[in-house]
Amino acid sequence: MDEFSESCLEPAIEMFDEDDYIGTIACCSNIINFLSEMSLYSQARSDAFFYRGFSQLLLKNYILAIRDLDQSIKLNSEVSQVDEATTYSLRADAKKELNLLHSAISDYSMAIKLDPEDTHSSYCRAVSKIKLARELREDSHKKPNHSDYLFKQVVHKKKLGYLESALNELNYLILKDAHYYYYEERYKLRKTLNDLKGAEKDWIEMRNRRDQSEIKEKSSYSQLTLF
Repeated sequence: MDEFSESCLEPAIEMFDEDDYIGTIACCSNIINFLSEMSLYSQARSDAFFYRGFSQLLLKNYILAIRDLDQSIKLNSEVSQVDEATTYSLRADAKKELNLLHSAISDYSMAIKLDPEDTHSSYCRAVSKIKLARELREDSHKKPNHSDYLFKQVVHKKKLGYLESALNELNYLILKDAHYYYYEERYKLRKTLNDLKGAEKDWIEMRNRRDQSEIKEKSSYSQLTLF
């Protein structure tokens, strides 16, 4: 961040770090309005849209968050200051909350392309694919005109494709960093795929890792209370 951008955004970032998201939005709006005619300051405007969009997301104003993150990404094509992968991932989070799953998956994929170490986007992309497969199945049952055998086969193939893709993603995440909630999600997915033995193994592993995590948290809390 250059000196000008840093000086402009310093109050907004301080408010953001203190969880004052309404204050952050107001401050960023002032910066955006002030710099709106100054094309030389794309970096500062991009960062201001980013922090305003992030704040809108945390306040659950998802449509407003998407609009601001759109602008941040657009300006990032000129000057990349704020981590572009994070911007795509945040926009995907907002879209996922609005059930715009195809678009969310696309944004998560871009975030992963920009940052292959982005486990949050990988996990959320897998969850979005599972949800998409579930909705595809439910939608096929709702429509009486879609009782044709061929149509059902196409729906089943698409659903299976989403689920298998999600399974591959969860396998990768578990190899990389075996959090218990990855096992939990894979347990549910394997049950859906009728892999009951695999589901049972994941259930046991999930319980063990969750219990270990709780023990560590209690141990950390006990150490803190000694001081």
